[in-house]
Amino acid sequence: MFTRVLTALRDVATYNALLVRSGSFRADAMKAYSEWLLAQRPTVQVRREIARVTPAAVPHTGLSGAALALAATSQSDHTPRRINIVLTDFIPNRAFAGIHTALDVADKLGARTGLPVQLVTLSERFGANEAAEARTVLTQRFARPVNVVYRDALLDTTFNPDDIWVVTHWTTAHPAAVAARAGVIRSENVVYLIQDYEPGFHAWSTAHTVARSTYDAGFHHLVNSAPLAKYLRDTAGVEIDDECVFAPALNIARMQEVARLRERGPVRVLFYGRPSKPRNLFSLGVAAMMDAVQRLGDRAVSVEFISAGEAHDSIDLGAGVQLKSVGALPWDAYFALLPTASVVLSLQASPHPSHPPLEAAVSGAIAVTNEFAQTRNDLHPRLSAVSADPESLGAALTDAINRISDEGPGSYSGLADGILGSEIDGVIDTLAGRIGF
Repeated sequence: MFTRVLTALRDVATYNALLVRSGSFRADAMKAYSEWLLAQRPTVQVRREIARVTPAAVPHTGLSGAALALAATSQSDHTPRRINIVLTDFIPNRAFAGIHTALDVADKLGARTGLPVQLVTLSERFGANEAAEARTVLTQRFARPVNVVYRDALLDTTFNPDDIWVVTHWTTAHPAAVAARAGVIRSENVVYLIQDYEPGFHAWSTAHTVARSTYDAGFHHLVNSAPLAKYLRDTAGVEIDDECVFAPALNIARMQEVARLRERGPVRVLFYGRPSKPRNLFSLGVAAMMDAVQRLGDRAVSVEFISAGEAHDSIDLGAGVQLKSVGALPWDAYFALLPTASVVLSLQASPHPSHPPLEAAVSGAIAVTNEFAQTRNDLHPRLSAVSADPESLGAALTDAINRISDEGPGSYSGLADGILGSEIDGVIDTLAGRIGF
């Protein structure tokens, strides 16, 4: 009993320390708390939606944060057709790779079909002011006007029955599935951009189960990366067409520049670590580095270990070696740091191939990551994907350090054609044909 109390107190202390030190952790914690509060009772907005939907849709109310939002909308043949890209929200300075990919898909689909693009947001915290900012940013990005409809305005907005809908996170796919069941939108007009195996973001629970159910909603699946498609098909039993699988975009020019800037010198290990993101396996990464320090022996003190992605206190790896954090970095700062790190450790407990290990490998560093359902081991000769345990990762990290010490960093070496999927423009052409264009 006493041990459990001490453990609980340590957990509380760790949580409070992260709240103080990490802005991203604090933002995520507040978001989770706000969502928990919203789930306790229907808000005014949810009650308005309940009043608008068919009775059969009402039981879905609590299954996702905006379950009824699309089912409560109105349709008219007199409204011009659009492509509606559905996001939880869009905060320009907090939009990461997944959001940018979704916007790129909507932009390319709009250009291919000739339909205007409209952003629909489902978060109740995203209102008129945020919509105005998003409208300005997206109009510049798309080089044409982009309308933004936020949650509170959805009930006053009319959509065309033949609109095309692009959903990406499961919390946007579920409202589309509810609306399709209610006959408000057509499932054959919905494009589901799948960017990770999102049921895995949750423990076995209602959220896990509802997330998994969205793959069976009858939408057109558009999958970001061949490794993810393989996992969805082989492990999760989801039907995926290879013609609708595209390769995630790497900034080739930037990677070539990083490779040119690399120089031989003391070995620096960069750990992409985010303590507040469970799927990045922060504690396992620390354990792997501690194992590597033991394997290196006296040579360990000549190796520098740094982490990026999220601020945290320095961590003792043993033998007088410290892991020092540089925190979250803007893109330019990240690409300035990358040439100085000839070994990169980046872990992810999901099948989507994250960018840091790929960017490291193609730009001349050696990347170490965890294997996941046999989706990573053949992606690149300079990427070592091994079992997710401290000893295997520590051994791979030690081998990488020794190799860099002997050979120095490599030159630019791109990924093999098609290994991550097809070129996105061709995939968009295929998709456009399937939705009637």
